[in-house]
Amino acid sequence: MRNLIFLLFMGVVVFLVAGWFLDWYDINSIKNGNGKTSITVDFNGTKIKEDINKGSQKFNDTMHNLQDDKSKTNQETSTARVPNGS
Repeated sequence: MRNLIFLLFMGVVVFLVAGWFLDWYDINSIKNGNGKTSITVDFNGTKIKEDINKGSQKFNDTMHNLQDDKSKTNQETSTARVPNGS
């Protein structure tokens, strides 16, 4: 149970750090007239979706390229001639 809570915590930390650098959210603080500070967080949902779609597309392209490279390597090794030592 402790490991699951730690995993959830690390997921939140990764989201916060990545979101900060990718402008997924904006944090603003405003001082009211009576001395109170109001903090607002604005999430940019369209930017988050775009970045996730870009990342998943790049991941799929990389996996496809790795599979193509592996199949080319297998074809090259299967057609390569092995010297018989004579």
